Amino acid sequence: MRTPCILKRGIRLHTPRARSVTAHPAPRVMNAIDRIGSAFLRKVIVLMKQQGLSQTAVAKRMNVSRPYVTKVLHGDVNISFRTAAKFAHALQMDFTPELHPSQDHCALSTNLPEPTRL
Repeated sequence: MRTPCILKRGIRLHTPRARSVTAHPAPRVMNAIDRIGSAFLRKVIVLMKQQGLSQTAVAKRMNVSRPYVTKVLHGDVNISFRTAAKFAHALQMDFTPELHPSQDHCALSTNLPEPTRL
């Protein structure tokens, strides 16, 4: 007799008392950080295609493994500014994180009263 299992995020967990259930992960809501990371990775992929670079070539230029580059490009791992800068250097680009006023914040800040001193 087979051991019942629960499917959690695509991984089978065998449990002695569980019924066979397929659990789908909750839909992930894309927040601002996800959008920034996603836009950066899309740009990296476009630049790689334009320059005719494979993941292996980029990995060699970054001095990292090809599987790591694959994980990053698929969004499976979070990257630091250092890793983003390595990607930029490998693609002969500059990486400069910038801050810009939010569109919503600009509209709201014009309607705010001046702060008062106590």
